[in-house]
Amino acid sequence: MAVRIRLKELRSAAGMSQNDLARAIGMSPQYVQKIEQGKIKSLGLDTADKLKKVLGCKAGDLLEDIADTDLLQEVEP
Repeated sequence: MAVRIRLKELRSAAGMSQNDLARAIGMSPQYVQKIEQGKIKSLGLDTADKLKKVLGCKAGDLLEDIADTDLLQEVEP
């Protein structure tokens, strides 16, 4: 099992653009984009706290368990 950060789904549900979210958490839009693309594999606790406050969710909502086979399919073009 692997873990995926569910940022895109939560951001979209909140009606926010990547730029909106980046400004709200004090990060660059590129950083938000990298999280959504799976290029960032871990979040610091401070970042996770900012995200959950801005998105109105619980910390556990940010993460999703995925099967390793699903992870391989996301990486393949």
